[in-house]
Parts: sequence; C-alpha cells; structure tokens
Amino acid sequence: MLFRSSEELAKTINKADQIVTEITITPELRQKWYDNWQTTDDHGMVIVGIAKDQNGKTFYKVKNSWNTTNPFGGYFYASRAFVEGKTMNIVVPKSVVK
Repeated sequence: MLFRSSEELAKTINKADQIVTEITITPELRQKWYDNWQTTDDHGMVIVGIAKDQNGKTFYKVKNSWNTTNPFGGYFYASRAFVEGKTMNIVVPKSVVK
C-alpha cells in the first residue's frame, strides 16, 4: 500500500483495529520484496532504542523523517520481523566497531 503523505500513513496506522500475525522473514521473501519493489533502498531511519512488549517480543524504537504528528512524537516502534524484512543496509559509528 502506498501513501500520498505522512498524515495519510499516520491515519492508517492509528486506526488499526486488529492484531495481525507476523510472517517469518526468509532470504527468499526479502528477495521477492526487493524484486517487486516492496522494499527499496531510498529512505533512511535511525534506530534509537529497543523495547519489549508484555510478552517479551522485541521492538525497535525508530526515529523517522515523516514529522512529529504521530502519537509517539515522530518515532514509531518496528517489530523485529519488520526490521529483518526491510533493512537494506546498516551504518554504525566507526568508534563502536572493534
């Protein structure tokens, strides 16, 4: 699904009214998403933290460039599966690499 604006995306996210079962991310699925343009390398985001829900499931706190009008002030929480499925590259400061 494509959105014309960050406001349209935020409205869609905020009206979610059902629990969706996550899929298992495989190399084949990542390749399929890349081949059919569901995953592209045209947008950068910054992971600024890690959180766990009440069941111990890992989520990443992500700072995005959309704006600050969402309920989390410009941040969102991405599931581990989302990050595994959509990450194209990772940049880390040289000072943290040993």
